[in-house]
Amino acid sequence: MMTRLRKPAATAIAVLLLAGLLRAHGAATIQNVEVRHTGMGKSDTEFVVAHTRVRAGQELNTQAVSRDVKLLLATGQFSKVDAEVEETEGGVTLVYAVQTKLRLAEDPIVQGVEEFRKSKVRKWMGLYEGALVDDQAVGVAVRKVLSEYREESFADATCTWSFDPTNAELGIVRLTVVFDEGIERYIGDVQVHGNASISTGDLRKALKRPSPLNPVRWIWRKRYEGYDLDEIEANVRRQYMDRGFLDAQVSASVVDRQDEASDVAGVRVVEGQQYH
Repeated sequence: MMTRLRKPAATAIAVLLLAGLLRAHGAATIQNVEVRHTGMGKSDTEFVVAHTRVRAGQELNTQAVSRDVKLLLATGQFSKVDAEVEETEGGVTLVYAVQTKLRLAEDPIVQGVEEFRKSKVRKWMGLYEGALVDDQAVGVAVRKVLSEYREESFADATCTWSFDPTNAELGIVRLTVVFDEGIERYIGDVQVHGNASISTGDLRKALKRPSPLNPVRWIWRKRYEGYDLDEIEANVRRQYMDRGFLDAQVSASVVDRQDEASDVAGVRVVEGQQYH
């Protein structure tokens, strides 16, 4: 099963669907409480019972069942928990359908990584042999690595992963994580347009440029990242407002030069009227 990085699904959606389902059965009496297992692996039924409070003989109650679903999810043992109600003679049967998280047979297999050491990637992910995992857990771990890629100007890095069962009955799997690093791209220069009243030199601090007197600048040129542009935009606008240009409009965007690793950011200024 191959999975692409995506926003984690909200497993607690079952709680929202549950309310309407229970209301349809009114004040029915619970005749039986059952546990059903879905997916690979099986959890201990006694574990589920120990972490729920609704019992046979009680009146069906939305809040009580919703609380049990939340308690089971809070144990960290399950990827998904649903509550189902089935009509039975003299009342209803309450079914907790649980999907147990998978357990890693070994440390994740990491592929496609050249910028970093594989051991470093595994450390950032924080997943090791014996860990309980599902798509959401791996997605969170992978995002930590992609954040490190962004810090190194690999903003287009992506990741896919797959679970291969080594023991489906026990839910033990091998996790393979494949990164596509993309190419290193960064913003090498920021150019200002439309700044007739304030020189680019006077906007140096706003543009986060090192001083020309700084010797470091002679051997190292600042790289800008995408998140720098929002700050630069706000800084330039603030500097214009401090000088009375209350209507100044400032926008920053990147000019993508596909044949080069270094892009150029353009800051466009519409100064407007200066107030005194």
